[in-house]
Amino acid sequence: MKPLRCSSCASPVALGPGAELTCPSCSSAVAVPEDLREAQNTLALRSETRRQLEPLWGRLGHPPSRGWTWLGVAMVLLMPSLATGVAAVVSLDAGLVAATVTFPSVLPGAVIWLGAAAMRTTTLQMQLDMAAVPTDTGHACRSCGAPLALDTDAISASCGYCGADSVVSALPAASISRAQARALIQTVEEAMVVLRRRRALIFVGLAALTLPIGATSMAIGVATWLVGST
Repeated sequence: MKPLRCSSCASPVALGPGAELTCPSCSSAVAVPEDLREAQNTLALRSETRRQLEPLWGRLGHPPSRGWTWLGVAMVLLMPSLATGVAAVVSLDAGLVAATVTFPSVLPGAVIWLGAAAMRTTTLQMQLDMAAVPTDTGHACRSCGAPLALDTDAISASCGYCGADSVVSALPAASISRAQARALIQTVEEAMVVLRRRRALIFVGLAALTLPIGATSMAIGVATWLVGST
């Protein structure tokens, strides 16, 4: 669907409610033709659904704070020394301490560090995929490039022409190209589904990384203890 254009300056006009719209460039009144009335009704329903989902997007669409990354780094650096010092008081077997305490103590910090970094990267990429394209007169749809009509205090906007949702608030400080604006994700619901799936895959990957390492360390520790006790 081609965007409605102003009869005075030929600028594209964002589709919104009402029989007349205002041109963002020259402020002229633009009458909405009959063939766009159904699109207006669809836009109203789409906007209502989107606004109901925005609080959830606000929670999912922000990356973890950098404090989690620093916590993971601190644990990786400090936990082995602390754990080894405590274990050394209890056991004098250096091999047993290394296998069951020193090496495994790195894992919690590594999980926090890698998990926070992966979730941050995933969330920022999703923000870029969903971001509206900034223009001189406001924001344009990331999918078709048509101007967007913004609701008061909304963090996203629905395009009345192609139906795609674009995030217009809390955008990452990055240049958004037209190629990024043509993301395959069309709605906020789809974005949240993808974001949940990506986060689940991150947790599964971290579990797949840490469980074998932990099991191997425990096996080495038990074998060392059995050999030392015989």
